[in-house]
Amino acid sequence: MSEARPSILRQIAELRREALDREQAYPRLVAKREMRQAEADYRLQSLWAAVTTLEWCARNADLIHRVADEIRAEAAGQTGEPGAP
Repeated sequence: MSEARPSILRQIAELRREALDREQAYPRLVAKREMRQAEADYRLQSLWAAVTTLEWCARNADLIHRVADEIRAEAAGQTGEPGAP
């Protein structure tokens, strides 16, 4: 297994693949009474919500990095504001 952290796009692709696989598997499990429909629905909603969240993060990566840099600068006392220490 690689030591490199997977990119956000790779994470999104993997979650999408997993959600699609589960969309195929869960109906069979429900039909065999190995899973309740409510549980299947909850798990799929959770997976798709994670996909949506990561897609938002990918689309807004520049903003997220900019805000993170500002927070780090403030924590270091380097706000860049006039009159700031």
